[in-house]
Amino acid sequence: MLARRELAGAARGMARGVQAQEAAMTTASYLSAPTDPAHGRVAPRQLDIEADTALGGVGIHSSTTPKIAIGIHSSTGPKDAVGIHSSTAPKKSVGIHSSTASFKRIDTRRASLGIAVARLCSAAQIHPNTYREIRIGNCVAKSATIERLMGALDRLAAGAVVDEQRTLCLALLRMIQGQLADRTGWDRQVILSQDLKNQRPNDPLYVQAARLRRCAVYLLAEGLMIGKAALGHALGISRQAVHKTVSEIEAERDTSPEFDALMQSMMDLVKG
Repeated sequence: MLARRELAGAARGMARGVQAQEAAMTTASYLSAPTDPAHGRVAPRQLDIEADTALGGVGIHSSTTPKIAIGIHSSTGPKDAVGIHSSTAPKKSVGIHSSTASFKRIDTRRASLGIAVARLCSAAQIHPNTYREIRIGNCVAKSATIERLMGALDRLAAGAVVDEQRTLCLALLRMIQGQLADRTGWDRQVILSQDLKNQRPNDPLYVQAARLRRCAVYLLAEGLMIGKAALGHALGISRQAVHKTVSEIEAERDTSPEFDALMQSMMDLVKG
């Protein structure tokens, strides 16, 4: 009885061993061969490879490639084309044209003001040869050169206006002094030739010339309505000095009818 049980257990053990061996062989066949010839099954490893390949294909054809294509044809290309054909070239041509036109305006204005090229170049700190080369068209003026020339020309023009005003004031002053000398019985040339910078209070000619000059200053300020500051600057005296002269002549007119009549006749002459 015991022997039968032992034999049955041994048989069952052998059967389990055979089944385990068959299972091991089946697993080995799946790992070593991609497909089962009998049933056409795909091994798990092959499934993983195909899945990876499929995912890789999606990444290349639906993600990477479109991005590169879009980047080249709709972003980089158009931007480069616009940058070259509609931005860089026009700016360069406009810059050259504007620089040339600006220089021509500067040169025309310089000539009209009577300012020499050498003087303008010195004020702008530009070599005269550079100015000449730009003028004849051998080179194009840089924007910095144009700015320096314009600034220097503005300064020189302002100085030229001041010089012109000063010259006009001095000419009017001498004319009025001459008229006053004629009306008061003094020699015109003698009065106008007096040097008033060197004070000589004991010299009758100096005293009369200085008096007539003060009268002329009054007539310029009150008759032609020239500002006291501008008149003083043109004559080389202070605004306070002009104001003092005007006040003294007004006071003398109030006290001397003869002098007031003389100044009124001169005022009518100046205004007329």
